[in-house]
Amino acid sequence: MIKPKLETLQVLRAVAALCVVVFHANDIAYILKLTETPHFILMHLGDLGVNLFFVLSGFIIFYIHAKDLGLPEQARRYTWRRFSRVWPLYALITLANCGVLFVIGSNQVNGAEIVSSLLFLQAKPIVNVGWTLVHEAFFYVLFGIAIVGGRKFGMWLVTCFALIAIYTQWTTQPSESLYGWIFATQKWYFISGLGLACLLTDPTKQLAGTAAQKFAGSLFGLLITTAVVVGILGDAADELSFHLTMSLGLAAMVGLCIWSERTMNLRMPRLLVYLGDASYSIYLVHSSAIFHLVKLTKRYMPSLCTNHLTMTLCCISFIAVLGGISCYELVEKRLIRWIR
Repeated sequence: MIKPKLETLQVLRAVAALCVVVFHANDIAYILKLTETPHFILMHLGDLGVNLFFVLSGFIIFYIHAKDLGLPEQARRYTWRRFSRVWPLYALITLANCGVLFVIGSNQVNGAEIVSSLLFLQAKPIVNVGWTLVHEAFFYVLFGIAIVGGRKFGMWLVTCFALIAIYTQWTTQPSESLYGWIFATQKWYFISGLGLACLLTDPTKQLAGTAAQKFAGSLFGLLITTAVVVGILGDAADELSFHLTMSLGLAAMVGLCIWSERTMNLRMPRLLVYLGDASYSIYLVHSSAIFHLVKLTKRYMPSLCTNHLTMTLCCISFIAVLGGISCYELVEKRLIRWIR
């Protein structure tokens, strides 16, 4: 049911990245006091884009590495591929941001903050979108454990994690403790993406395909039932119900897009596919680029910010996306070829 290359996923990654770009342009304008109130709808695009990224990550990790489950000898290769895909470029962008802050005379960062950001130990890393990579890395670790433990162990691991997360979010208020972070609502999006990949597994090509589909059905049944029950019970658990519903909705949307591509042989727009390929670089670069460009515009061309703010933000966002594309072509692609 799934073909080797899914261009739909790249298009959705492009959409997610552009949602985050629009959100940060709106948010930065508010932070720099160019507008009194951020646009209500645009402020929610950031959450939508990030959560869609998480669903896609959950899907892709199973889609690529399902064959490695139960093969402990593949754990080392899996770990290196995940590490080399995420960390080197993130580290370079982090150090580049530190260099910019040093040149402009900012004293906002110190050595400890740089190290903790690079090691994913900083709650507010220097590259502000880095907080999402901490959740990503946690999911990679769980899947690595499943590779060593095997398919059945992996199914039980996901099920137990989901049950503990439901209990934690149902009975306690959100907290900044390690326990609260481990079972944070962001994890539902990874789980939904993983379940979708299991559901779309072709049972004729994988011995465990039927088992994966049954597991996906049970998992989605648990999440849907929990979302309905929790939603009925009232305000005490609204956040849990909302994120379960949102994660299931995004997973359904992704699944529908994949199904449409496969059954209708849809051709995806080349530009969006390319932006999806470059989405990681765009994601890491855009926020800092927008922030510094808006500050420069505010300082040297204040009339643009005062009289033409929307057009100015659109132009700056476009430049930031071009910066991300340049990073993809000049740095990310070469870095991946060199590492692998």
